[in-house]
Amino acid sequence: MEQPIHALYLSYLSQKDGSSLKSVAYYKAMSHLSQLEAELTPQLEENGRRLFSDFCETWGSIEQIVSEETFSEGFQIGAQMMLDILKNKNREK
Repeated sequence: MEQPIHALYLSYLSQKDGSSLKSVAYYKAMSHLSQLEAELTPQLEENGRRLFSDFCETWGSIEQIVSEETFSEGFQIGAQMMLDILKNKNREK
């Protein structure tokens, strides 16, 4: 069941016209994060740069995983609610 929900999550990352569904606040925060990374990276020695780069990539992976898991859990809860509603309607008939 996870893979169809995963595919559904990925299809909702952008709208049909190619625009994103993410908020302006998200893009502002991402822009600020990129600026901070650009400022910090030159201040680090080579080993520190690699370590910081790995940290940023890992954090990005965690954000993606959490987003997908949250979407999946919400989808499953919503589907369960709909099933409960349909079961109750069938009992009333």
